[in-house]
Amino acid sequence: MVLELPPRKTFTAHSGNTYSYISVPPMSHDATLLFLHGFPSTLSDWVHQIEYFSSRGYGVLAPDLLGYGASDKPSGVDAYRLRPMSDEVVELLDHLNLKTVVGVGHDFGATLLSRLAAYHPTRWESLIFLAVGPPKLGTPFDVDMINQMTKQFLGYELLGYIPWLADLDSQSILEKHAEAAMSLLFCRDRKAWEEWFHPLGKMRNTSGGFRFA
Repeated sequence: MVLELPPRKTFTAHSGNTYSYISVPPMSHDATLLFLHGFPSTLSDWVHQIEYFSSRGYGVLAPDLLGYGASDKPSGVDAYRLRPMSDEVVELLDHLNLKTVVGVGHDFGATLLSRLAAYHPTRWESLIFLAVGPPKLGTPFDVDMINQMTKQFLGYELLGYIPWLADLDSQSILEKHAEAAMSLLFCRDRKAWEEWFHPLGKMRNTSGGFRFA
């Protein structure tokens, strides 16, 4: 059975950024769940959760976060700082007259949710973090340290792919091979991740690029 998402809506924040989102009002329960997706995903990741909770009377709100899916993709990096992104999510809550919600964040969405909770602590009935825990405020993200530690204790670099993704040269390669890249990111076989994503430097060949098979 293929699940279909409810119709999308749009909301424009004070900054001018426009968000695409799905909203289902609560029926038999007061609570509304806010779903924040991770990288490199969209609100479609939550299709099963949207169907499950909305069919049981819960309210559901799921936006494409800034830079993803059908939401705006500003070229300036400052737009993606966690404080302005948090403020714009709260603007969306205000637009829908949602005083409090249950926050659910996955991956990058969990990081954003942790900042939302810090900057706007009165808006939450509860918080749910999936895949990663809430990072401590003021703690720098040191990918080199994480890769060194996981290599020592796990035998492989957990985030070996991130230095390549952060390189500007990777952008054109990913855009040229978007379908292949997404099939690798969302692979069915866990071994593909172990082969391509964990080893540091695996996604870079001798000419500084990466060839998708």
